[in-house]
Amino acid sequence: MPIERLCCLLLGAAIVVRLFVTGMPAPFEDTAAAALWDRLGHAGVYALACALFLIGTSRRMPFAVAAAVAMVGALDELQQAFRPGGHADTLDFVADACGAFFAASLMSVKWSKDPPCAESLER
Repeated sequence: MPIERLCCLLLGAAIVVRLFVTGMPAPFEDTAAAALWDRLGHAGVYALACALFLIGTSRRMPFAVAAAVAMVGALDELQQAFRPGGHADTLDFVADACGAFFAASLMSVKWSKDPPCAESLER
């Protein structure tokens, strides 16, 4: 396994571990704008995790990877429901899943336009 793929897998795992240990930071204000930025933060973090896992897995099964990352978001919201002082929110999970599937979709479209490698043309 090339070192770049290993680093991406480790960074993706580090994001997941950090989310389970500390969670996403709460917004400073309780306004609609703060809630929007909170959702965008959720989507961005889970999109980044999905992209790192996709690079680490050599772009194999992008939507299965996105589904796994979305399930991590669901588990994160579930454990927040049971954490003292935690607050589970369905819209946070929706933002997590949207970020993961957006990253998988975007990376799939980009990779489908890449030219084939020389080895695949020799057949």
